[in-house]
Amino acid sequence: MASGQWGDDLEAAVPVVDEQSARALAVAGEWVGGAVTAVGVGAEPDGSRCLVVHLDAAQPPPDLPDVVEGLPVRVVSGGAFHAQTGGPST
Repeated sequence: MASGQWGDDLEAAVPVVDEQSARALAVAGEWVGGAVTAVGVGAEPDGSRCLVVHLDAAQPPPDLPDVVEGLPVRVVSGGAFHAQTGGPST
């Protein structure tokens, strides 16, 4: 078990991906590339699960469905993801 910021039970802090979410991620994973920079399972304002699709605002947005495997699709537009170097900031 890891300890530190997340306490002694890091595994308990990481949500388990259920079958519905896994199927939705498998479908949405095919979209990554071009304008779609990442996909993941997130939460709507009411706390219900949704499929979060991150788009690069510099690219034309693709046509995406409203629902995948029963999960609503929430689009987040922003810049592309880039790896950072130099370790954590202090």
